Amino acid sequence: MVDFNNDVTVGTPAIDVVRILWLQRRSEVIDHLELYTKRDAQGVTGDLSGVRSKLFSLFLEVQPCLERRVLPEELKALDCAEFNALRVKFRQAKTEEELLDLFYLINHQFDDLLLTRLDTKKRHDRTRWEIDNKAGGQ
Repeated sequence: MVDFNNDVTVGTPAIDVVRILWLQRRSEVIDHLELYTKRDAQGVTGDLSGVRSKLFSLFLEVQPCLERRVLPEELKALDCAEFNALRVKFRQAKTEEELLDLFYLINHQFDDLLLTRLDTKKRHDRTRWEIDNKAGGQ
């Protein structure tokens, strides 16, 4: 959790603090999904309310970003004609499948933003060095 009473936080750029908050919210959703899955595997009737509330909190954090970035095809895949329908879906999702689809949407956007992507290094094909040199103007 971000400690706003820490002197180091004051000197941290706001974008870094927001990134940490987003990742923290994402982690909370994953923790609740893990708990739900564990109980389900034990045969205990699962309660998705924790997952649902944490996912909605994450949506509230990232909503403006999603509104700018979610493509019409992604909306169609979730049976939403427009972003307002997606807002409603986040608020009213009840089944595990619906919640996971919404979480996958956020996960995909975080990956595109390089927040959760670890493989950011560009792969280099060593057998194509001549083509790379021409493309680089050498």
